[in-house]
Amino acid sequence: MITKLKRMTSIAVITAMLLTLLVGCNAASNKKNTENNPDSDAILDISILPAGPEDGNESSGEADIMPESDKREDQTEEDITDNEDQKVAFYLEKLKDKSFTDTYGDGEEPKVWYTAAEELGMLGKKSIPGLIEKLDTDDDYERALVLYALLLASQDEEVKAFTDGEYIDVTLDFNPETHPEMIDKAMAWWNKYKDNF
Repeated sequence: MITKLKRMTSIAVITAMLLTLLVGCNAASNKKNTENNPDSDAILDISILPAGPEDGNESSGEADIMPESDKREDQTEEDITDNEDQKVAFYLEKLKDKSFTDTYGDGEEPKVWYTAAEELGMLGKKSIPGLIEKLDTDDDYERALVLYALLLASQDEEVKAFTDGEYIDVTLDFNPETHPEMIDKAMAWWNKYKDNF
């Protein structure tokens, strides 16, 4: 048994050395090819397999590329990074989503937390130009949240530094009849301070 054990150990060591040598030669060969042709770009050969019958989808065999707008709608809060521009774009898209809410507070009637509007309000100055663009939406719910987010964002310390504390004085109101007057207030504020954005 001892003789067999030594022989097996020797074979394992030799095999490991040969594999290491082979991998090293392959890596050196790839590096040499790259050095000889520095202008060449590395090309990845990626094959996209069509959905099979087990997926329950029929496929033409071509890759299904999702439009950018659909990708954004499929994103979750966990998908977005610390990049503030990405956060603003994500939450602007979520304003019209009536299910993108939470609740808070104790008592029999918890209050609704409108997540997208609150997050845009916390992002402050960066979110205001996008919110102003969204004011012309046809969706009454979305417009109400845009106005609410503008109220919050315009109270950001960075914004108050150049407005002397003047903010967009509107309320969260889902009655569309109140929106034109609030839009006028928001646009008057924007026209006064837009050179700071």
